[in-house]
Amino acid sequence: MDSIVMSKESDAQDTVVVIAAAFLIMSVGLVFPLSSTNPKIMAQPPFPLGGGKYNFGTISSVQLDKNSRPDWILSGHWRSNLLSISNTPKQTNASATTTPVFDATFEMVMVNGSGLHRHSLTNFALTKISTQNKNATEFNGTAAISLTNGPVSGVPTSIKFMGNHTISIWLDPSKIQSHFGNTPIFGTVFEPPSNFAAGPPRMNMR
Repeated sequence: MDSIVMSKESDAQDTVVVIAAAFLIMSVGLVFPLSSTNPKIMAQPPFPLGGGKYNFGTISSVQLDKNSRPDWILSGHWRSNLLSISNTPKQTNASATTTPVFDATFEMVMVNGSGLHRHSLTNFALTKISTQNKNATEFNGTAAISLTNGPVSGVPTSIKFMGNHTISIWLDPSKIQSHFGNTPIFGTVFEPPSNFAAGPPRMNMR
């Protein structure tokens, strides 16, 4: 009888060890992908707290050369709460109580596939909001943009949302050696999710 009891206790201990090991493996599997330094993952803007106040979208643009021919392709992501600021009563300038946010990360590559590199747009400081018409709202200020020789701060920046579907980003060419040419950077706007549980943002197709 004692041997049977000891056998059952041993089996129970083995079961506990197996369950603990499985849990550890699952935990490691969850942690490492999230902490991955894969630039493709890190480039995607995270959902901030209070995600419903933010809009998200893509950078999808072709920049032209001096002869107005396609030269560079830009692709990436952005996040911002600027639209929620513009919809807040009396919140029309830099004295707004909500801190304006516009961050973007995108890759840039020549149309022939060479010269791949990455840029980040951060530290947007809002100075003025203007509504050109019912379908376009423009946010003017300054931002920092990362370049090959390091970040450049205080770059005059204009961010325009058009028709709830598209966005343009203009960076003063004279401050960044015309790195993006003389045309705006364009992108698309995702429809903001009602809550985080609803899943990732989706394209606004209305």
